[in-house]
Amino acid sequence: MTHLNPVEIFLVIPILGLALVGFFNGLYICLHGIVVLDERFSTLKNFRDESDSPFDRFARMHRYVFSYVIGIKKPPLNTWARAWLHTTCITLIAYWCVVSIAILSYYFSFDPIRILSLGLSSLNSNMFIPLT
Repeated sequence: MTHLNPVEIFLVIPILGLALVGFFNGLYICLHGIVVLDERFSTLKNFRDESDSPFDRFARMHRYVFSYVIGIKKPPLNTWARAWLHTTCITLIAYWCVVSIAILSYYFSFDPIRILSLGLSSLNSNMFIPLT
């Protein structure tokens, strides 16, 4: 792994932070928050009939969030729920990008930091002014 220069720190750390927030938000939704989303997004007559399988919850979380943000299904929601769904969409995208880069870097043996920093790790770190 390479040493991070100041510009990389401002790019890589927020991306990894978003991925971490996405992981914990997704975990919360799958364990508890899916019930709130099922009430508004479920296509079943009784939303309590939705499956309790963790895999189904995981799939429904993605389906509900992305269908709302893209505009396929927009039930009436309060401001906090809309903000939560948009934040969840952004963090899920960051999470899956980081996971994909990590998997590809493992199998193809390249530096994931270089990809996450948009190629800036190949630049000379002496070019940047220290933040001290």
